Amino acid sequence: MSPRAFRYTQFVGAAVIARVALGLGFPLLARVIYRGESVAESFAEIVRYFEPIWEAFELLPFVLLGVLCGSLAQQALWRAVGLFVVALLAFSAIYCFGYMSSEADMLRHAWTAASLAAGFVPMKCLGVVLVAFLARLVLGRRLSGPPRAQ
Repeated sequence: MSPRAFRYTQFVGAAVIARVALGLGFPLLARVIYRGESVAESFAEIVRYFEPIWEAFELLPFVLLGVLCGSLAQQALWRAVGLFVVALLAFSAIYCFGYMSSEADMLRHAWTAASLAAGFVPMKCLGVVLVAFLARLVLGRRLSGPPRAQ
């Protein structure tokens, strides 16, 4: 495997793992906190409503972030890692607030608000990817200053 392909594989793989962790962790935490369910009950309910098309849609921002950071890693590895971590922190905040709000709305019987709070999580993450793309353009500039005349 070429070094370039290896960098992409690393970042996209880490992004997929982060998606699984966030996609299971925050809904699980929200159900345990708001509904008082056990971890096993919550996990069983989350897995019960697994839909592959929706999961692929939620995976999209993570894969795009992995590709962005993989391309930046070709020029500056530590900048790529920093961008990846900052974007994942933003994703974590979006997932946390989205699923906690959804469970709180479920308890108030605000069904539409609950579905929208969780349903817009991937769309908000796409906004983070757009900002990450702009940051990638800035961070990807030459490290030693302006290009030299030849």
